[in-house]
Amino acid sequence: MKRLFGLIGLTYLSVLAVVFNLYSRLTFILIFAGSFVLAGIWIVLLILKKKKNVRRVLAIVSITALCASFVMILYTNYYYNPIIDKYSSKEVSINGFICDEIVKSENYAKYTIQTDTINGEDVHLKIQFNSYADLNIAEFNNISLHCVMYEADSNSLVSDGIFFKTYVDDTFNIEQVGDKHFSLYSFAVEARKAMKSSLQTLLPSDYSSMCSAVLLGDKLSLPRNVLNSFTNTGSSFLIVVSGMHMAVIASVGLFLIKKFTRNKIIHLIAVSFFVISFMAVTGFAPSVVRSGIMIIIYYSAAVFFRTSDAVNSLGIAALFLLLPNPYAVGDVGLVLSFSATLGIILWSGKMYDYIISKLEIKSKLLKALLRLVTASLSASVCVVPFSAIYFERISPLVLFVSVLVTFAVEGLIVCSLFASLIYLVPFVSYLAYPFALVCGLLSKYIIFVVGLFADIPYSSVNSDKPYFYVWIVVSIILVIIGYLIKVRGRYVAIAVALSFLTLVTGRVTYMLVTENEVTATVYCTGNGMMVAVGSSDNISLLCCGGNAGSTERVLDDIADDYNAVDFLIIPDQKYKYSRYQFELISEFDCSNVLVYDNGSTDFQMLSDYDGKVRQSFGNDVCFTLQLSKNVTDTVLCIDDVVYQLLRSNASTMLVMPSGADISVLPDEFRNIDYAVIDSIPTNYNMINCKYLIYSNTVSDFKENYNSLSEICDDVTNTSESNVIIDFKEVSLCQR
Repeated sequence: MKRLFGLIGLTYLSVLAVVFNLYSRLTFILIFAGSFVLAGIWIVLLILKKKKNVRRVLAIVSITALCASFVMILYTNYYYNPIIDKYSSKEVSINGFICDEIVKSENYAKYTIQTDTINGEDVHLKIQFNSYADLNIAEFNNISLHCVMYEADSNSLVSDGIFFKTYVDDTFNIEQVGDKHFSLYSFAVEARKAMKSSLQTLLPSDYSSMCSAVLLGDKLSLPRNVLNSFTNTGSSFLIVVSGMHMAVIASVGLFLIKKFTRNKIIHLIAVSFFVISFMAVTGFAPSVVRSGIMIIIYYSAAVFFRTSDAVNSLGIAALFLLLPNPYAVGDVGLVLSFSATLGIILWSGKMYDYIISKLEIKSKLLKALLRLVTASLSASVCVVPFSAIYFERISPLVLFVSVLVTFAVEGLIVCSLFASLIYLVPFVSYLAYPFALVCGLLSKYIIFVVGLFADIPYSSVNSDKPYFYVWIVVSIILVIIGYLIKVRGRYVAIAVALSFLTLVTGRVTYMLVTENEVTATVYCTGNGMMVAVGSSDNISLLCCGGNAGSTERVLDDIADDYNAVDFLIIPDQKYKYSRYQFELISEFDCSNVLVYDNGSTDFQMLSDYDGKVRQSFGNDVCFTLQLSKNVTDTVLCIDDVVYQLLRSNASTMLVMPSGADISVLPDEFRNIDYAVIDSIPTNYNMINCKYLIYSNTVSDFKENYNSLSEICDDVTNTSESNVIIDFKEVSLCQR
């Protein structure tokens, strides 16, 4: 079979991706049933002695699917789950070392620890945490850590082998011990830091961050508005180090080596060295490893007088990545990288040859442009469905951005590489400045083009909205009609116009219908309270507390729909109500931060956090905030307790922290539609509400259930899921 490894590897990847993202008994039943159906078809064809090649494909797909399912079951139940059960939410003592670059942003630093021992036992795990203060610890320092470990709820972390996160709280204590840990990888980390430092010295911050993102995949250094522009235009793949970057690096290395020798074995050794070195410098990201393996296979084939098959190479890369770690499939970049590469392999060449033959293009410039267009289109066709699934948005403009920017990105990779390396060489560092000049011009061009398209209406379409599916169905129908009637030219223009009109009409209609919709979300955050009030275009947070393990899930949920927070209110500086304040301020543009100042020293820490002056409010005050067009928040402070009354056109909601006393409240605060509490208030019999939401743990909810049922007949708790309140319908649901 010509593409055996391609079929096995890509089937293995596909099944693992489905199982990882839809891990349930039903998923396994469907996979097993599908495998047995394929096996049945294979048996029938075998008896009839027909379609030998089809029989082989069916057998391989069926066996591979079953193997992938069993591998995921075994890895989850006998490796991952036992580790999580043993250490999650447990206070532990750790000895280990900082195993990767300390990633620093404007407000915090991110540390990754490789453990040697946990509670005295030899255990090798990865843990990540963020610090908002300088810990005076460097990469590969040996450390001693006392903390509480929480299960990492981010697929990107789990796919990288980071199963746990910890947080800087009262139990957290870290100390440097002994000498640095020796690792060959430390040389790659130092090289990465030196290259970043070179770019920061040579270029203004906006341009150096663009070069670092394109060359090294360091997206955290990009300004938020630039990163949002890439996201909104669906062109984030341009700043994800992958095949294009690796191909440029390998080509540059091979070009230099060919100046000294024509020996193909030396060429292979040199290219492999450059590729593996670059993989290490970029942190062995799955998309980089995938492209690196394919390039090494390609040059190996040339040495051994064979022709490499791109699909087989892709399959081998999938097996190389996923056999030792099935959870690597949880990396979105890996799935997008494989799908885009497969699209280019299968369709780009055929599309190019077809257009060349039909239009009889002779110009080398037009041919080069056509190759760029067909490659971008082929990749986009495969990437868009996964973007819709993973990010719940697509961009109709991604092809135009790719065509206009890809050549600049390729040039920026080469110039950034030379500028960052040459600057490190004494006596010739001045030669880096011409490359830096080109880097600045290319960075400026890329930022301008991507920003320009991001500002166009409908540059990004949310795929979780009803109008998206209507648009997809209409577009498919138009394509089918065009294929059946075999009309060219004018019909294509009409079809494109109708498709665009459907999208615009659907978007406008949806905006008009949902313009006045306001929902409140009471998050499932354990023994804390996190309440968000959102409309179609803004969100405000009435409190932001809970257990540390829920941090990533809460931030991701907000980031799915919003880039900024209008109001962030801290009604109490206990972790129950303020745990996520630093993360929120770091990840989102918070326009207004209001802090209840009860005289604690924590307020000064918050006030000085990032140089912004917070607005504080004290006891015995009352004021009203306009959260959105139709919602106000009346804040009332009595006896060191902050009460918040939300009013919309249709309903009211009262949010009360611990220590609340209903008897001190005016009547309008007592008679409401919804009440959100995390403990039983004093004089609770004086409150009148239609729905009661209790934000606390399962055990606490069960313990206080009788008292809660006396307050209201309809009691809902957040111990297992978020509670969504629809102000317009005066109803709630759990999600």
